[in-house]
Amino acid sequence: MLSTVGSFLQDLQNEDKGIKTAAIFTADGSEIAASTLMEILLMNDFKLVINKITYDVQCPKKEKLSSEHTTEMENMKSLVHRLFTALHLEEFQKKREHHLLEKIDHLKGQLQPLE
Repeated sequence: MLSTVGSFLQDLQNEDKGIKTAAIFTADGSEIAASTLMEILLMNDFKLVINKITYDVQCPKKEKLSSEHTTEMENMKSLVHRLFTALHLEEFQKKREHHLLEKIDHLKGQLQPLE
């Protein structure tokens, strides 16, 4: 639920190399922005267009939740987000370190003729 429409569409294309184009539209035909959260997308029905073929997606209607249940769900979402961050933090740090080391090497290469 923390992902976006753009990342969902990218995941679809990564999973199935036969998908050339993918987009999501509201039921009335307006395109949904890639930055829209999946949680927002799943509040209403929408159309998924893959390689010019339209699929109508009907989302189940959410029932009204009690405030206690809502708080519990928010706590669970927060816990899942913290767990995801903790599990992927080391990977992110390694990528960042590699990028910075490449940048340092590039800058050293530019600096050497000037010295």
